[in-house]
Amino acid sequence: MERSRGIESIRKSGHIEQKQLSCRETVLPIANTITRLIHTSPSERPTASYLLNSVFNEFNLEKTFNKEEIEKLKQKIQAQETKIIYQNKLIIEQQAEIQSLRDIVRKYE
Repeated sequence: MERSRGIESIRKSGHIEQKQLSCRETVLPIANTITRLIHTSPSERPTASYLLNSVFNEFNLEKTFNKEEIEKLKQKIQAQETKIIYQNKLIIEQQAEIQSLRDIVRKYE
């Protein structure tokens, strides 16, 4: 959805608004690159070798992959935290049940 809005914005106005971009813009200057690629003057357009060496180099791509990996890990941590909370509630319920059973046993001793 974000991509289609960005492309539509480029078609209409020739640029992308910052609010239409995700956090990847800080790693890869997508909006600036796209704007330069569609520039009306061919001499102002970046070459493929320039893009590969400056924008889409290994360092920037690695940063992008690291951000994606960090996001996945955050989601995994949140899922584990939810599971731990559920397990803690279950432990409390089971401890209460054990205590009530101990009370019953003591009552009949």
